[in-house]
Amino acid sequence: MFSVVFGLATNSSNGEILNWLKEISNEMSLIDPNRFKVQVVICINGRQEKAPVSLDSDLDIMILNSDNPGKNDALNLILQYSRNHEYDIIHFFDDDIMFKKGSIRKNLETLINYPVGSPILVGSDFKVNEANLNLLQKVLNAPFEHDSDSNLFLSGTSICSWTSVYPKMPDSKDLIAEDSFVCIYFIKNYQGAKIIKPVESITYFDSVRGLKDWYWQQVRVYVGVEKSFCMYPNDYERLQNFFSWRYAENPKYRLKRKTLSVNAFIKLSVFRFLQKFVFIKGNKLLKRDSNIMWNKNRGEE
Repeated sequence: MFSVVFGLATNSSNGEILNWLKEISNEMSLIDPNRFKVQVVICINGRQEKAPVSLDSDLDIMILNSDNPGKNDALNLILQYSRNHEYDIIHFFDDDIMFKKGSIRKNLETLINYPVGSPILVGSDFKVNEANLNLLQKVLNAPFEHDSDSNLFLSGTSICSWTSVYPKMPDSKDLIAEDSFVCIYFIKNYQGAKIIKPVESITYFDSVRGLKDWYWQQVRVYVGVEKSFCMYPNDYERLQNFFSWRYAENPKYRLKRKTLSVNAFIKLSVFRFLQKFVFIKGNKLLKRDSNIMWNKNRGEE
């Protein structure tokens, strides 16, 4: 039997966490309890209201609290807990996604096909919930629709590996995106590393509401991903080329993996125009290397 931690770093409300737990509970009902023993470890990061000692759930749950608002620091606390208690597998999630039925089971069963401790990173594909998208949202989410091109990156929404090889995250203040960092780390540091998306393992996210939210979200993502690559200046070009995909901000690192439909190509053309502004702003911020007040820029409290 394999021991598994389902890790969630979050500053969401208790109600939102409970909704996530319902999603996890549905997925866990499909997992063989004779093969996987699972504990859910939730780290509340930077929220004034601490999580209760227990949540109203039938799952085995451990609650951690971190005064630091950074997500990466919370992920590190969960990883350290998993290692201290000698869990075999670590599977991280975000709390604002939905699963295609059976996705977590497919991730775990794919991972255990490889020897314990081997450098294998497994995760779900990342798609937008296409129900009720307006025309603008269809353009903004062009990289993540059913007819989009594929990429090698795994999203932090659903990603797992053997606990022993999962890396410690950089400090949150460095603004390095945790999911891109993990993927790049595996390819850079482990000989024979593999990144795998099992067929039909998919997480779905809800679209941003409008252009302003999308713009600052994409700037934040671009800066975080670029900083991940910049951690390895001697291998920067090789790693960028390895992870190249059609929707990259930098035209130099765009790779076509499949032929797009006419509809997908039209969305891509408009997306490219908007993406230029993200690329310009992101590079300005990277040049300054300043701390960015993301919430303020998005007009949130």
